[in-house]
Amino acid sequence: QHSYHKFRVEIHQGTPCVRFGLSALRDVGLVGAQALANNREKFGKFKNFEDFVKRGVECGLKTKSFEQIIAAGGCDCFGYNRATLTDYLPTALAEGSAINKLEEAGQISLFGGTIAQETKITEIPEWDEMTLLEKELKSLGFYWKTVPAEIIFKKKYPRVRQTPLKTALEGADSGFKEIYIPETIIRKIEYNKTKSGTPMGTM
Repeated sequence: QHSYHKFRVEIHQGTPCVRFGLSALRDVGLVGAQALANNREKFGKFKNFEDFVKRGVECGLKTKSFEQIIAAGGCDCFGYNRATLTDYLPTALAEGSAINKLEEAGQISLFGGTIAQETKITEIPEWDEMTLLEKELKSLGFYWKTVPAEIIFKKKYPRVRQTPLKTALEGADSGFKEIYIPETIIRKIEYNKTKSGTPMGTM
């Protein structure tokens, strides 16, 4: 509802923030992203998911484009989880395409907002956390919704074990090769002293 085709710097609650550019999403591209942003500027915000899909089809977006926008969290504002919207997408595409054809044939008003009435979407369970993140990474190129360190690091470092910080520090001399602490990999711990003789450590 807010992104444009390019990245933008905006002020949010007094802090400069970067608004992600739609054209950077996988399978969306500059032309489709710019057309979508222009459509929203001209006709207003999307009233619901069906309205977004219908107008997106008018802008030339394909199934994969919608799938990547959903996976990136671009449709979270419509109130349904990403698995539900992906499951419902074929139905929304069929309905949107049908109404666009009727509009082109002059059988219904081009300005009637026909698709704005929201269909009751049957919700299904959200993807598991790792599936959600993998789809997000594929679309955005990075993790956004959350970064569950335990899942990611255990997948990347299957031999690394989870260790409380206190235990890790106490066991620094016990031969640990790699110590896992949430969102951190400690590979080496050294004890030293400052110039004044105060004990210190580095990780």
